[in-house]
Amino acid sequence: MPFGVAVLGRALLHWDGLAWSRIETTSFPGGVWARGTDDVWMTNMFTGIVVHWDGERLMEVFNRSERALLSIWGIGDEIWTVGRSGTVLHRRLE
Repeated sequence: MPFGVAVLGRALLHWDGLAWSRIETTSFPGGVWARGTDDVWMTNMFTGIVVHWDGERLMEVFNRSERALLSIWGIGDEIWTVGRSGTVLHRRLE
């Protein structure tokens, strides 16, 4: 079943294949990358925070940069984030 994620201000819009739902965040999403409907990763465009949506809640996963993180991408069990001033971070997911 197709799924999708979109950003609208401080909210994520989640398409589950049938309907859109709104997920409120406490930050401004920068980059968003999804492996599935219950595995969505997001950077904060003003800080070095990365958050994860597990299908039920959005929680901060790590904050390893003093620079804003603008984009996120992954493959398999690894993710990369890129940000201001040439910041590149890599993390193996558990």
